[in-house]
Amino acid sequence: MNTPLSIRIGAAILFLVLPLLQAQNYSEFWSEAEEKWSPTRPSPNFSFAGYYSDKEPIPTIPQVTNIKSYGAKGDGQHDDSPAFIDAIAATDQGVIFIPAGIKIS
Repeated sequence: MNTPLSIRIGAAILFLVLPLLQAQNYSEFWSEAEEKWSPTRPSPNFSFAGYYSDKEPIPTIPQVTNIKSYGAKGDGQHDDSPAFIDAIAATDQGVIFIPAGIKIS
């Protein structure tokens, strides 16, 4: 390959700069200075962002384990780690329900 060094360097610079130029594209809904946002402008449609694009219903989970049943206080004073560990160990498949509160671990 007898390509002059200056052409190779120029090509290398070009291939390094092109991705940087492409990275400057902004969303049609938002821009760097936020000038495209308006409270009267319609919001983007996120209706297909849910479980399986909202094409299937969310499954019913047969087992729900409440960590309060395993001793969690949720008062911000007690260590709730053992309750989490026990609830996870007791739940082979299902949901571990964590009610509102301050959990300390």
